[in-house]
Amino acid sequence: MTVFVLLAALIHPAEAAREIPLGEILAALRRAEQQDDAESAVKLFEELSSRGVANGRFYLCQGNAYLRAGRLADAIVAYRRAEYWLTRNPHLHSNLLQAREMVLEPRSPVREPTLPVWFRLSASEVRILALLFWVVGWSLAGAGTVRHQWGWTIAAPVILVLSGVGATAARWQEYDRSLRPEAVVSRNGVTFREGNGMSYPARERNGLPIVLNAGVEVRVLAERPNGWAKVQLDNGDTGWVPRSELLFVWPQ
Repeated sequence: MTVFVLLAALIHPAEAAREIPLGEILAALRRAEQQDDAESAVKLFEELSSRGVANGRFYLCQGNAYLRAGRLADAIVAYRRAEYWLTRNPHLHSNLLQAREMVLEPRSPVREPTLPVWFRLSASEVRILALLFWVVGWSLAGAGTVRHQWGWTIAAPVILVLSGVGATAARWQEYDRSLRPEAVVSRNGVTFREGNGMSYPARERNGLPIVLNAGVEVRVLAERPNGWAKVQLDNGDTGWVPRSELLFVWPQ
C-alpha cells in the first residue's frame, strides 16, 4: 500500500483507518521520511498518536516532522512532550532551541536549566530515584539497628530526607502543571486582550498592542465558560486569548 493510498484511508477513518495494520503505517512513515514528504509524515505520526503511541523518541520524531512541515507550534508542543522522557537528549535540546528561535515576537527567553544537559533528570526518573532512596534508607535503618552499625543508622535519615525531597519535587511539578497548564499559541496574530472577550481592548506594550504569534509558550491561569483563557507570558504579563488558539502541551 502506497503512502497516498494510506493517507486517503486516514481522511476517512470510519471506513478504513482503523483496519490498517500498524506495520503498514510504520512502513509508509519510513517511505515518507526517505522521500522527505513532511506533510505525509505528519499525518502518519498523528494516526499513530491517535492509536495511543506515546514515548520520548516518538514525540521527538513527530516534532521534527512538524518542523519540516512548517507547523512551528505543533513542533514545540511535541518537543515539550518529548522532554518528559528525553531530558538529557542533546538532539531534543538543540531542536527545541532551534524551534524557539523561529518564534516571532514576543520571543520567549531561552530557559537554560542550572545543570548541564547530561545531569538533568526527567520527572519519571526523579520519582524512581525517590523510591530507590526510600527503600535504601529504610533498609539501612533496619540493618543498622539489627547489626548495631551506627554509621548506617545515621545515614538512613539523610537518605530518607533525599527521598522526601525528590518525591515532593515530582509531586509539585505535577501539581503545578495541573494548576497552571502549559500551552503554545497555535498561529500568528492572536491579540492579547485585557479581558475575556473580543470587546476588551488589546494589552499594550510601549504604546502598541501585544500580538502573540505561533510558538509563544504560555501558562494557563484560568478559563471561562465562554471559551476564553487567561494566560501568562514568560515575562510575567497576563492577558486573555481564545482557548481555541492554544495547543496544550498535555491534553486537558
